[in-house]
Amino acid sequence: MRFVEKKFPFVFGDKGSGRLWPGRTFFQTFKSGFQGWAEVLLDLFLPDECPVCGGTLERGQNFCRECEAELPQIGDRRCAICSQPFPGMEPGDVCASCKETRFNFRRNVSCFSRNEVTFGLIHRLKYNGEGWLARPLGKALAKIVEREGLNEGCAGFVPVPLHPVRERERGYNQADLIAKELGKSFKLPVCRLLRRVIATPKQTVLTRAQRKKNLKNAFVVQNDKKVSGKRWILVDDVFTTGSTLDECARMLRLAGAEDVNAITVCHA
Repeated sequence: MRFVEKKFPFVFGDKGSGRLWPGRTFFQTFKSGFQGWAEVLLDLFLPDECPVCGGTLERGQNFCRECEAELPQIGDRRCAICSQPFPGMEPGDVCASCKETRFNFRRNVSCFSRNEVTFGLIHRLKYNGEGWLARPLGKALAKIVEREGLNEGCAGFVPVPLHPVRERERGYNQADLIAKELGKSFKLPVCRLLRRVIATPKQTVLTRAQRKKNLKNAFVVQNDKKVSGKRWILVDDVFTTGSTLDECARMLRLAGAEDVNAITVCHA
């Protein structure tokens, strides 16, 4: 692998720059489809690389030590409902925004807050075709899920769906890829229970009220019987206002879900 990289540097990009060219992306994507002993063997010949700087990782690492130190991981001082970090908060405290909002999910747990590094990773995952990034991000999120005990009694992970047109344009649904990594970590199924039936415009500049109106009835449940009486975890890449997760949770609860939590890689 190292010989090939040296022979064709224009394919694999500049190690240390974080710019991973198509060849490197292909190998990382190829690896993400394996697990168990096959994954161990591939790690010997194709070691994982830091998603931020491109440096070689030791087995079990998601990021190199230097880059991990730059990631703003969310600790205990956060809102107990939306996971937004606040320095002065105590465990169990709720932020002012969530006190005024009633979500259909019990709570969201995010792994990171937003900074230049996390924004760059999410942007690459969604818009640069680097679906392999779902692997390290999903594994980092799995540690948070285990810490919070969200997997206990859970029936499965439910990725927030993209509209079919947008998914075809992108080539994949990033929430689905992240959910697959979580499913492998906890040996729980990834259940595509929701379908997006309305191609809503991008919501970047919309307020919470506008987003809520925009998303009304944008999702439908595909199998009510499978949903009913069970606990589910919604999976998405970013928590902004919670409107998308809230509408998804609303539909799951209407179909009889006993409980719905949400997990996201980043809190914006």
